[in-house]
Amino acid sequence: MCAKGEQLCREHFENLIQSTGDPKSVLNRIRPLAQVPELHSAIVAFLVGAKTLLDFLVQLTCAEGVISASLGGFHRSGDEYGGRFLNCLENNTEGTKKDVATRLEKLTRNHKKLWIDGLIRARDELTHPTKGALQCMIEMHVDASADRVVLSGVSPPVVAGKPVDEYVGQVNQRSQEFARSMLDCLGKS
Repeated sequence: MCAKGEQLCREHFENLIQSTGDPKSVLNRIRPLAQVPELHSAIVAFLVGAKTLLDFLVQLTCAEGVISASLGGFHRSGDEYGGRFLNCLENNTEGTKKDVATRLEKLTRNHKKLWIDGLIRARDELTHPTKGALQCMIEMHVDASADRVVLSGVSPPVVAGKPVDEYVGQVNQRSQEFARSMLDCLGKS
């Protein structure tokens, strides 16, 4: 969808031009954004899916007997994302699985710093926006210097400070690395 941003925004641009009366006098005072609900939904779905992967990996860790408690997912404890999971890895581990728990804890803490905490924050911001917060939108670049106003380009929505397509690619790669590493640790248990 990001690659087709101009095509997705064309109708929004035309509506903007028609509704402004004198577009040249208005466009230099505004930041034109286009709401594309399908893109917003796709972003939220990706973030929710990535969080669901984390939940599944926690459940698998419990099912494999590494943790002697039952956890439903990668839940927060206090202000820490995944805090309940990390606490269980430290304190509720079977004796023969202690080394696996230690490796999983180190792996999880490392990935939390790299991407997990940012993913969950981004998911929370988009699925539970604060009052008045904007949805993820495409910014339209408008050129009003010629005889007529034209759509000269678009910028994709930004998630966690990065263009969404770049952010999603990084999270996808890191989540696969994390899942493979966790499954490797669990396989050795």
